Amino acid sequence: MVPRECRSCTKCCEGWLSGVVDGEYFYPGKECKFCIAGNGGSSYESRPIDPCQTFTCAWILDESIEEDRKPELNDAIISVNNVNNIKFAELTPAGERFDVDTLSWFILWGLNRYGNVAWQDKQGVVFHLGSPEFSRLMSAASK
Repeated sequence: MVPRECRSCTKCCEGWLSGVVDGEYFYPGKECKFCIAGNGGSSYESRPIDPCQTFTCAWILDESIEEDRKPELNDAIISVNNVNNIKFAELTPAGERFDVDTLSWFILWGLNRYGNVAWQDKQGVVFHLGSPEFSRLMSAASK
């Protein structure tokens, strides 16, 4: 099976996620300075290691995720994170079409795959489900 590719999807650098590239911040409402929406980054081959090369969307990693869950088609970025040795799936809204079907699918997929899930609503409020250790970690992080 051929690995999936981003191709025209640029949701991770369009300002739906947060990070710093070459000393410049991107965050919800401000895209990465290298982003060319719908066409990838202006310097994809020489993109910075962090965060660009270290972030990999779960849609690319996990072929069990359906094609129509690709972020540019679904307006939701799915990632897998590890904090304090606790692995969890995270869903971040990336546009206007984020819906209850996407959230329901994500919660079931993430709990079955990783046992812990976190997601944000469009207002940036973070929710989570999972193990007691994960719940304590997420509750502490939100304070």
